[in-house]
Amino acid sequence: MPASPQPKRPAAPGNGRSQLEKEANGQSALPASVIDLRVARRIRARRLWSGMTLQTLAQGIGVAFQQAHKYERGQSRISAGRLFHVAKALGAPISYFFLPDEEAEALEDDAVKHVAMNSERQGSSRSTNKSGFLRDRRGAVAALVAATMTVLFGFAGLGVDVGIWYTLKRQSQSAADNAAISGAIELVDGKGVSGGPATTDVQNLAMYAARNNLSASAASSLTVDSRSSQAYPNGCTAPAGNNICVNNPPNLGVHAGDTNYVEAILAQPAVSIFPGLVGYSDAITIRTRAVAGYRDIPSCFVGLGNPYGTGNTLAIGGGGNNVDLNIPNCAFVSASTNATATSNASIYLNGGITINAGAISTSGGYVIKGNSASVTPPIVANVSPQYKDPYCDATESASACPNGTAVITLASAGYPWSPTQLPPPLQRSCSTGGGGVTTPLQPGWYGGSVCAGTAPMNFSSGSNTYLCPGVYFLDGEQGNGTNKGAAFIVSDNGTTVNMGTAGANGCPANGLDGVTVIATCNTVASANCKGGGFIIGGQGSNTPTVNLSPPSTSPGCSWLPQGCPGIPAKILFHQVFGTADTSNGNTSFGTILGASGLDGLIHVPATTITLKGGSTFGSCIEMIAAAFTLSGGATLSRASTCPLQSDKAKVISLVE
Repeated sequence: MPASPQPKRPAAPGNGRSQLEKEANGQSALPASVIDLRVARRIRARRLWSGMTLQTLAQGIGVAFQQAHKYERGQSRISAGRLFHVAKALGAPISYFFLPDEEAEALEDDAVKHVAMNSERQGSSRSTNKSGFLRDRRGAVAALVAATMTVLFGFAGLGVDVGIWYTLKRQSQSAADNAAISGAIELVDGKGVSGGPATTDVQNLAMYAARNNLSASAASSLTVDSRSSQAYPNGCTAPAGNNICVNNPPNLGVHAGDTNYVEAILAQPAVSIFPGLVGYSDAITIRTRAVAGYRDIPSCFVGLGNPYGTGNTLAIGGGGNNVDLNIPNCAFVSASTNATATSNASIYLNGGITINAGAISTSGGYVIKGNSASVTPPIVANVSPQYKDPYCDATESASACPNGTAVITLASAGYPWSPTQLPPPLQRSCSTGGGGVTTPLQPGWYGGSVCAGTAPMNFSSGSNTYLCPGVYFLDGEQGNGTNKGAAFIVSDNGTTVNMGTAGANGCPANGLDGVTVIATCNTVASANCKGGGFIIGGQGSNTPTVNLSPPSTSPGCSWLPQGCPGIPAKILFHQVFGTADTSNGNTSFGTILGASGLDGLIHVPATTITLKGGSTFGSCIEMIAAAFTLSGGATLSRASTCPLQSDKAKVISLVE
């Protein structure tokens, strides 16, 4: 019986025999590892085509998710039995997993597209794989990118523009600030004109200061707007690019019309990218504005120089001590014109020094040395016109006097007088202290030859003294010892000096409310005598209590037949310039106890004042001396109602 025919095996998809058959017959056999990877790719492609998740496949073939993941990645070889279950789960014949590459790749692409279309229908925002995106020929993505590219570039350009403009504005603001401050410095130096407008000096210095803060190209093209030379309020307010307005007084803002201030308005053209992309062709201009000026601060220290206008007027440091000078609402001014870069500069500070002042000004230069030197605010140098002595006496050089006229005119009234010109009760001897409030000292003349080389007034060793209101003339000085050169001395712990009351406890009813002490020398009686200084307190065991203040009106010396005209109000201590001991007659203030301490004018125009620290001063204090030294701290304040005449220091500040 003939053998029954065998059913034909269906042909695998594709042309010719399958790769599996070829490999089974030993033709083009592939390594096992390559076949494993091919099977893994087919599993993944079929799963994606069917829309099945990896978790679902893992559950369908009875393995963990991680194991199914390894099968798809070819990281774990799959057994024939497991492959059977995979084929069943995916609804694919076993032969599918061994298809030739060209046929399988077509099916894999179909699987990817199938997933992408399903995602679009379900509104999913999840992206397809890279190959699908690159093979998408519909053009939607490219069109979207093309449509938004201009906007994206525009915003990028705008971001660049904002950064450029911000940097340019900061640079321009700094330049405008410097321009305004430099213009104000020219005003302080006397380079302005009353009422304005800005002079060429003010304009040029402001422009040069602005250039120093600009790029080289911007600086070289910057010029002053010609409208800066017009009188207020017709000055310059809107300069064109590469121009600067320099107005004195300012045209805008809260200081408009104030001739103590300079306004700088700077304009610079800005580089731009974004406006051009949207068709905007007008130039972009960045404008910045600043206002600086000066305020007058009343002086509480005036250094005149020795002789007037020369040498150090404030010299601190070099001794290793830390020195603090605190005068927050008044100023130190110096009339010395000595220049900078020398130890003999008008102001010389070296070492542990801290100064906090309302203002510090000098007609000359200054030197600050040492890492610990701290000076606030900055010193203003080369101030013009030169500072004067606001209480110049008739024996000083006319060049030191305001308008060349003396303020203390005592000498013009025939002073100094001979003791023979004084009534006998006023020819007093040296005083070492009174008997307390019930026996106060009387105004009059103290000292002279009867003092035999001792200070006309010397209160020490715990004495308790009251001075009646009025004028006290001290003739001569201490001839030797620690306090050599002093005419008025208060020393030692427990020593007190206070004021009596006019018309009470034996004090004359002269209507005065304070004392004026004048150190001089009667050259009629002794051609070689000298007027001494004032030494009050010290340190350690030398801390007396002193409460003295000056008359609020001109004292007039009603107790003298000829009077003593020419003594202004508010003078506490005055050393006559023409008779002062310029070698030894210096003044010093150490630790002074007392509720009010010392108040009023302390005027020693020919000698030096030394502040040793710890002194108590009142709220209306001013010291005028040839020079000042500090060996300790000092704090002075000046009330706005203080009627003392003073020099004015100019403090420059940026206000807008």
